[in-house]
Amino acid sequence: MPELTDNIQFPPDCTGTTDKYHYSIYAQEQLRLVHNLFGKWHREGITKAEWDEIWTYWADATDIKKAYPYHEGLLSDELWKKFLDEVFNPRSMRVSREVSGNRSLLKASCFWMPKMEDL
Repeated sequence: MPELTDNIQFPPDCTGTTDKYHYSIYAQEQLRLVHNLFGKWHREGITKAEWDEIWTYWADATDIKKAYPYHEGLLSDELWKKFLDEVFNPRSMRVSREVSGNRSLLKASCFWMPKMEDL
């Protein structure tokens, strides 16, 4: 697993600023959904179907699924905190950094020159 201080590893065909921005926005949404599922698991429990469904949107999450295998009942306070500290927060910060950086590059690109009357 890469160091969490590293930058996001983009797929080989994700090379331009626009692609990286879109990829980062999608990754941010998927992280939010995983966070919400783990939060629900911690508060009220989840079903095996919910657990299986969330991973259909990820190319590979083997390490995380091994570290947090599904079980009935609630996710313990200890595992919830571990998930936040070791999985969600570092990745969320990396993705947010990419979203912000690529958004700034897109805003500064001056590719389009809008007319005030069109806005």
